[in-house]
Amino acid sequence: MKQILLGYLSILVMANVQGQNIDSVTLSKLRLNFTVPDMPAFKSLNTEPSNLLKPSTPMAFAATISELYQDRKFLLPKAFAVELSPSLLLNANKPPTQLKEYARRAVANSFRISLGTSADTILNSSSRNLGLGFRISLINKGDLATDTNAHKKISPLLEKFRKNVRRVSLAKFADLKGIDKTEIDWEFKITGDPVMKKEFDEYLADEEESSQKMFLEDFRKLKEEYKKENWNATKLDIALSFLGTSSDSLFDNLKFNRADLWITWAQKIGKKAQLLLGLNAQNAKNLADTSSNASNSSFSNISIPARFLMGTNRVKGFVEAQYSYLGELKHNKFFFSLGAEVNIIDGVWVNLTGGFDENTSLKISKFIANFNLKITLPENFKLF
Repeated sequence: MKQILLGYLSILVMANVQGQNIDSVTLSKLRLNFTVPDMPAFKSLNTEPSNLLKPSTPMAFAATISELYQDRKFLLPKAFAVELSPSLLLNANKPPTQLKEYARRAVANSFRISLGTSADTILNSSSRNLGLGFRISLINKGDLATDTNAHKKISPLLEKFRKNVRRVSLAKFADLKGIDKTEIDWEFKITGDPVMKKEFDEYLADEEESSQKMFLEDFRKLKEEYKKENWNATKLDIALSFLGTSSDSLFDNLKFNRADLWITWAQKIGKKAQLLLGLNAQNAKNLADTSSNASNSSFSNISIPARFLMGTNRVKGFVEAQYSYLGELKHNKFFFSLGAEVNIIDGVWVNLTGGFDENTSLKISKFIANFNLKITLPENFKLF
C-alpha cells in the first residue's frame, strides 16, 4: 500500500478539489480475505459428496487441496485445483483510472478459469482425471472492487490523507529547502518545478509520515468492517466444467468423462447467516463399461443442494441437505451433513464436513467425512 500511495502523492498534493476519489487506490489493494469459493474444475473431480458450487467474491488466484482426511486417516492429497481471474490478474496494478471501468464491467470481469486433477482407478491403477472449469457471477454483491457505495466511504479517507500530506509533508519539505510559506505560490514552487518535485517524491519515499500511517489504519478498519457486513452477501453464479479421464498420468489418451452445469444462488440473511440454493446437472459416460453400446451413450444426473450457514467471515458453521437422481441406475440419493469453514491465517481456509450419504433405492447409507484446504493470495500480497 505504501508504494501505491507514494506513487500518486504528488498528484494528490497538487489537487485543488474538495474531495479525492477512489481512483487513488489500485485494484489489488481492495483485495479481501473472504472464503475461497468452490471451483468448477475441482467439483467435477467428484471428490466430495456435495454438488453445491459455493459462490464468493472473485479472487485473482485460489487453490484447493482435497482428500487430506478420509476413512479416519490423514492422506497425501489426491485432488488439486487452481482458479484464476484473468481480469484481476491483468488489472491488479493498472493506472487508477482503470478502476471505474473495472466496476462498470463487473459481470464480464468476474469470469474465472479453473483447472483440476485427481487420481482415479476407473481405467487402471494409474489413470487420472483432468477438469477444466469456467465461472461467471451475474450478481456479486459485497465486492469492494466494484461496490461504488463503499468507494464513497474510502474517498473521505483519501481526502483526509491529502490534506495531512499538504499540511505536514509539503510544509516540512519547504522548510528544508528554505521556501517562504507565507508566499502565495510556495506550494507551486515545489510541485511545479520538475527537479524540486522529484526531490520531494524521494523525500516522501524515505519518510514514514504520520498521515500515511493514519490512512493505512483507517483503511484497514474500513476493510474489516466491510468483511463483517458482506461475508454473506447476495450472489448468483453460473459455472460449466468438462472432465476428462486418461489411462496414464501424462493425459496422452484423454477421454470425455463428464460435463457439469451449476447455478447457485446465495441469499443474505441478516448479518450472520446465508442461504445457498443450487442446481447441478451432469451429462456423463460410464468409462468402466467398455462395450460398444456404452461408448456411444451417455446418461444424466441431477442434484439439488441447499446449505444454511451461520457465523462470521472467519468462522462459520453450516448444515446441508441434497437430493440427487442418478440417471444411469435410476437411483435416488440424499446427502445430509454438518460442517464448518475456518480462516486459520490470512489467505488460508479449512473446510470440514461430516454427514450421511443415503441411497434410498438400494437402502444403503454410509458416513462420509471430508477435509479440504483452500488457499488464496493474502490481502496485502503484492502481485507484481
